[in-house]
Amino acid sequence: MQLLVSPAEVPTGVSACAVQDGGKQLQEGIDGNRTMLQMDLRLTECGQESEYCINQVLQRNIERLRRTRLSQLEAEATAAVDAGVPTAVRRPKLGSLLLV
Repeated sequence: MQLLVSPAEVPTGVSACAVQDGGKQLQEGIDGNRTMLQMDLRLTECGQESEYCINQVLQRNIERLRRTRLSQLEAEATAAVDAGVPTAVRRPKLGSLLLV
């Protein structure tokens, strides 16, 4: 699939109506994505609306990852309490929750 950004890049024989904004293509492509956490949009020439929607998807993915990690830590802590592990040993490492 070739990404066409501007009408100047339209190949011969293709109408300009068939060309879709690159930002819209990225937005449609990432819309159902549940794993991507970062995307560099600086050189994509996508519109503000597309950039906003793409960033919303990325933020949703980051929040989903944060919640997953938090629930894993809670499950580990519960398992440690059930196993009778001393409090000092079962303290979670908070650095693993921070996303850069």
